[in-house]
Amino acid sequence: MRRAPTSTEECERCPKAARNSEIDTKTKLLNAAERLFSDKGIEAISHRDIALAAAVNLAALNYHFGSRQAFIRAVIKRRVEPINAHRLAALARAERQMGGAPVPTDKILEAFFGPAVEDPIGAFRVLFGSGPMLARIETISSASRCQC
Repeated sequence: MRRAPTSTEECERCPKAARNSEIDTKTKLLNAAERLFSDKGIEAISHRDIALAAAVNLAALNYHFGSRQAFIRAVIKRRVEPINAHRLAALARAERQMGGAPVPTDKILEAFFGPAVEDPIGAFRVLFGSGPMLARIETISSASRCQC
């Protein structure tokens, strides 16, 4: 009786392209969803729309993410996590600068909102597209910057 190979054994025998197909499919789904969500909104887009735009099998979305809610969380998480990392780094810098003294509220707010306003990875542009929501965010962020 032949034993079932472990996932690493199976991957070692597979061509490199086949081993990366899961990652590619997930990335295709996430990229397609971001584009569609930013153009039409989350509620207006179906699994079928996403699968067609990603050029993958319709079942791939549930296979890789389990549910629509889990998929939407993954789309948002992919863009929000880097912003949160920048927030934590900015807060750590502010704490170091204060040398153990309490961090002023304006520095805490700057650490929280700064990375989202600066948006070094374009996360808000991806999530909100170039429509009215992004225009509103840009108006608010430019008004909140110090003019000194």
